[in-house]
Amino acid sequence: MVEQQEPVLFVYGPDSALRRRLERSGCPFPLCVIDTLPLVWPLRAALLLFVPAALDMLPGLESLVPVLTCGPVSEMERAFSLGAADFLISPLITEELKARVSHLLYSRRRRFSCLEFSGLSLRGKAGRATLGIEEARFLETLLYHRGEALSRAALRDLIWPDLDHRSRMPDMTVSRLRRLFRKLGAEEELIHTVRGFGYLFQNEP
Repeated sequence: MVEQQEPVLFVYGPDSALRRRLERSGCPFPLCVIDTLPLVWPLRAALLLFVPAALDMLPGLESLVPVLTCGPVSEMERAFSLGAADFLISPLITEELKARVSHLLYSRRRRFSCLEFSGLSLRGKAGRATLGIEEARFLETLLYHRGEALSRAALRDLIWPDLDHRSRMPDMTVSRLRRLFRKLGAEEELIHTVRGFGYLFQNEP
């Protein structure tokens, strides 16, 4: 069984005074202050961006990691339109930050068919299973892009960036997930093959 990863809050490029304040705030999860964005995100992670300076970084990030933004209230609408999961009005209040990050990291759930997906846990009417970290990231990506076909190459580069381009890992992962869905009670096909291209997640509402 794969153990749950410890949640991490990534903070992009704050000044040193803000960094010290965050580190002294007693957050119940580790802080990781970064100057460049990682190529691969941990499964249980959130990113804090300060706007408007970092707004141009938002598009595309929301499919990889939940993004919180912090800035003046005048930037709130634009931040949400670009994919922010939440917005904190500056000046940053650390207690509010802790509450909102905890909600994102611990309460993030996806429901589809008769199944519920949260963290590494997948529940269905026939039981519960624990996914591997890569399987969970794969499923999370398909769910975020529900109804949109994703290429095998894009999925491979996102989840397994070091694998050879000839690797069939995406296909093997889909096969495992399909078997698991059926075992847990799903009666409909949820991950559809797009011939010659990749996969699409779709279920009836």
